[in-house]
Amino acid sequence: MAYSSEQERRGHIGKIEAEIEAIRERVAGLPNSFAEIPGFPYRNHAELIREIESKAVAVQKFSFDWNPGTLSLLATSGEKVISSVYLFGSYALPLVGLVLTFVLSPWFLLALLCFPWLSGKFRKVYTEALFRAAFLSEKIFVFLFATRQVGIYRRSSGRVLYFKDGEATE
Repeated sequence: MAYSSEQERRGHIGKIEAEIEAIRERVAGLPNSFAEIPGFPYRNHAELIREIESKAVAVQKFSFDWNPGTLSLLATSGEKVISSVYLFGSYALPLVGLVLTFVLSPWFLLALLCFPWLSGKFRKVYTEALFRAAFLSEKIFVFLFATRQVGIYRRSSGRVLYFKDGEATE
């Protein structure tokens, strides 16, 4: 979801970074910059972006799970509403369909197909919010990297750089 203005974008970055700072105060060992991650090959966010633009590396979602707290932290207000609708619908529509199958018609069993479709839509919103936020600032990228939400795929070696035991590891 795009920002309507640069001011809105900067405000969203500030909000995310403030919440990350609050998390860092409670969680020991959470890095704040690339320099604080041993073995991390990039000096700053601009260098990583250049590597991505040159297609030498790619950022990929590292974790298979989705974390509601991460979504709440990273998503814009519109993405939060959309994801809530998809998540609620993915559970509610199949249940309603199951009840209506017994009450009215077996055709309502088709509502069970809503779960994979709507949960897929939810995961797409989550992933888009994750990637959009990862490119906003170094502090946000480091947080996502350190919480193992994103990894860096190196095309030259075919390996993924990820955070493990307080350092960048392939």
